[in-house]
Amino acid sequence: MEPMNLPDELVGGWIVDPTGRLVGDEVEQLIWEAVRNHFTRVGERDSGWITLYQDSSNGSHWELTFPQSEMHGGGPAKLTRIAAENIPQLYPTLKPL
Repeated sequence: MEPMNLPDELVGGWIVDPTGRLVGDEVEQLIWEAVRNHFTRVGERDSGWITLYQDSSNGSHWELTFPQSEMHGGGPAKLTRIAAENIPQLYPTLKPL
């Protein structure tokens, strides 16, 4: 599988579509495309509100967060590349990758 070539951080947003529904913007859709179809879940913290993923195409690590906690469901998603050397501090119970 070819890498997605993503920037180090993606911050999704919500928009109102022509029918009046609240939907994810293009960045939000890209985040969920990566998570569902290109990444493998490898860990979580903060009761599941922060999830660690690994890109199976290149081994990079990514955190999925929901930084707007005041919004329903935590608001739009945020995807951030995490340096491998930071993983042991962030996920101390995770077995070595």
